[in-house]
Amino acid sequence: MKRHIGFLGILFLVLGCVFTANSQSAKSMDDITLFSQAEEFFRQNKLTEALGLYEECYQKFQISPVAPAALSRSAEIYVKKEDSVAARSAYERLIAKYPKDPRSNDAVLAVMTIYTKEGDLGAVIRRSELANPEKFTKEQRFRYYGMLANAQEQNNLLVCLQNWQKAIDNATTELQRSQARQQIQSVMSNQSLDKLGSYLVQISPDGFAAGCLLFGQGEQLYRQGNLSGAWTSWGKIPEKGPANFFYPVIQQRQKQGLPLSAETIEKGPIIGCLLPLSGKYAKQGEMTRRGIELSIRQANRTLGQPIQLTIQDVGSEGEYLQEVIQKMAKENVSVLLGPITAEASIQSSKIAQELKIPILLLTSKNSLEDHGQYAFRMFLTPEMEVGALVNKALKTNKKQVAILYPKGKYGETFYNLFANQLKAQGGNVVFSQAYNTNQTDFLAIVQRLKTYRTSTARLDAIFIPDGIRTSKHIIAQLSQNGLLPIQLYGTNLWYSASFVEGMEALLDGTIISVGFFPDTKNPQVKSFVTEFYASYQETPDLFAAMAYDGSGILVRALSAKKGSSREDVQKELISMGGFSGVTGFTRFRSDGDTVKEAGLVKVQGSKFIEEK
Repeated sequence: MKRHIGFLGILFLVLGCVFTANSQSAKSMDDITLFSQAEEFFRQNKLTEALGLYEECYQKFQISPVAPAALSRSAEIYVKKEDSVAARSAYERLIAKYPKDPRSNDAVLAVMTIYTKEGDLGAVIRRSELANPEKFTKEQRFRYYGMLANAQEQNNLLVCLQNWQKAIDNATTELQRSQARQQIQSVMSNQSLDKLGSYLVQISPDGFAAGCLLFGQGEQLYRQGNLSGAWTSWGKIPEKGPANFFYPVIQQRQKQGLPLSAETIEKGPIIGCLLPLSGKYAKQGEMTRRGIELSIRQANRTLGQPIQLTIQDVGSEGEYLQEVIQKMAKENVSVLLGPITAEASIQSSKIAQELKIPILLLTSKNSLEDHGQYAFRMFLTPEMEVGALVNKALKTNKKQVAILYPKGKYGETFYNLFANQLKAQGGNVVFSQAYNTNQTDFLAIVQRLKTYRTSTARLDAIFIPDGIRTSKHIIAQLSQNGLLPIQLYGTNLWYSASFVEGMEALLDGTIISVGFFPDTKNPQVKSFVTEFYASYQETPDLFAAMAYDGSGILVRALSAKKGSSREDVQKELISMGGFSGVTGFTRFRSDGDTVKEAGLVKVQGSKFIEEK
């Protein structure tokens, strides 16, 4: 009885209207019943059934309070199904027909979000012009102006900054202010010094936009090693709003001192870093840069002849590689580090081979076959992840395993590796099924697996090498059909708080392969995490950790062959034996590929714990 009353209470809140027993008409009871049935299907993740009832609810009861709620749910399901056209249509119907409903504001933001994800920035701007942000809550205005600012970045930088100011004025938490600051930093990093200067002469020196431009100018100069120029620009930032807003970053620069670059350190061997500091992989590039700089900064505290760094942006697709590597070769770099993307790694290894410069690639995507003797690779690879998972499975006597995997290169690679390694060590894949990458209904697959388990003596575990969204759909349907609890295995794609959120009970005990775990008790890792956070006010991720270790490996090779040729450094990398770092033990085979073990974590409640 209590459960029933609680459900009705929640339902009335969803509808935004409280119905009394005396005033309920037969029609309102019908719409509530239909909406309730749709909600039940939605909770069970039966999206197709729920969608049909929501659409029926809207068509039959357009003047009822359930109609806008049903439209909003329909749009949400279309988003989950990745049908952006249908989702936009449902949201637009809600906005047009029920403009006074509180959900209409969220619908406007949802449409702008869809256009943003599709990369149609012009549509984001056009849709924003039809909205009235005065009707929004402060939280909604923060999102609205933030999306509009991002859409205006390429079109009009000054308008972009004006919108960021409006977003910040509506920020309600320090986290939102921090997010806005990071976005503005990213925008400024994509501008040249000349462009920043040209904008500064067009505007008042006292406004927020001027503060952003001066901050960006200082950042550019700082990274070039021109500390006096950086402080001159930062010193001109207006004291009221902008100065306080950017103070945490400027204070961080004070603690760090000069960045390590070829222009700012006395003569010594040079590591040339090839990173995507602009474009869609800029965030990963920035974390990689931080890991490199911290590693070299620590090494140079004890080295007699300090290591130099020259860091260059090669774009997210490696569009500047040829020019950058040729330039570095002329500047006598000793070794190259990066890139982090697959295509860029293929290109750069070929160029480095032609120039006979050793290169350590930070990518997991491709083997080093035909890349030449000067190419080395260090990152978390599918082979490492599967090796760790299979070893754990066999150690715990989980020998009979089912694999559910997406069609395509990623899923098929993990399926083949897992099946082959398990079989080679005495286990067996007893059930396997591929599915489409955009699939959301797995009932038929789950029922076949259930039939197999019912008729067979043993099924020990299920391996699902896929991302969070699809995997959560599958796991929910496994649970609904009585196949849980069972041991679940997943790849590093599951290593995120969003994977566990809302499914803690179902996922308890799940084993996940990882390349780096910052919450380990390992003292070397704890020291790295502490110093990284002190420098950047952020916990290091896999990119930062791999870059940190990769830099450490290059420092050892350069220190052992001080003053020697690039060929000597290449030979040292192969013969050095191994390197114990924050991502574990690493050594290189004769072909330059890495020999390394992945780590494991286990889901325990809402947290991840280290698993041996």
